[in-house]
Amino acid sequence: MSLKERFDQYEAAHDTEITKRLPVVIRSELRGFKKLTQNLSQPYSAEMSEIMANAMLYAIVEIQDAVFGFMHLGECNFILRNDLVLDTTPWYQNNIQKMSSTISSLMTVGFYKYLRLCYDDMKLVGDAVFNTKVFAVPYLGEASNYLMWRQLVGMNYAVSEAAAYELESKFEKKTAIKILGGQSAAEKAELLLRHCGINFEEYYPQPFISGVAAYKVPVITGDFTKNKWNLNYNVPKFVDNKDFVSSILNNGKQLYTADLLDGVND
Repeated sequence: MSLKERFDQYEAAHDTEITKRLPVVIRSELRGFKKLTQNLSQPYSAEMSEIMANAMLYAIVEIQDAVFGFMHLGECNFILRNDLVLDTTPWYQNNIQKMSSTISSLMTVGFYKYLRLCYDDMKLVGDAVFNTKVFAVPYLGEASNYLMWRQLVGMNYAVSEAAAYELESKFEKKTAIKILGGQSAAEKAELLLRHCGINFEEYYPQPFISGVAAYKVPVITGDFTKNKWNLNYNVPKFVDNKDFVSSILNNGKQLYTADLLDGVND
């Protein structure tokens, strides 16, 4: 056996491929998000949210089979379908190593491209590094459930950050920690209202509350209809509007509605 054959075997032994025709989930997280953003506006930075959303957009347009992207704070999720056409060849043959490394690279490049274009003076503490996981779920409904779960996780985190920031501004840090200790997200939102007069869902911007989504919308130009990627900064709560996610996952795009056109990206 030649050296090439031997090392090809070593490499192949660790090349794992996801079963074809299953929904694929990719989660890419910004490492050390809280530390990285500690010098930015707290508890939420609109500029950072914009950079992350555009990094997601930069990545998703390069991902074959992608139908939905969801960004919340330091995390981006992508849903891929390779079963829309019977003989579709999956992106990178569903090879986990290739997919995860490519997504991490795309997110990093997209992040720094937009950062340098719009916010070159942003004072980040360290470098933006993404780590990525790739896996499959057994059916499309479970992909919807996954997105609902990740949004709920993000919303709970956002409430906790907002409550901690506002109460620490009103009381000393030890007092705020004592008040919030052991409380659920709903209870923290109630404490935020009681002690600071802040209704979380009315006071903070929608991207901080429920994240940003990326998906295709049909756009009519003359006699032609073309599907274009859209960034939606006003996404609903998925758990209360399950049709919003399932419709896009099922169709590969959101069915045409005129009010979406303002957010369409070429």
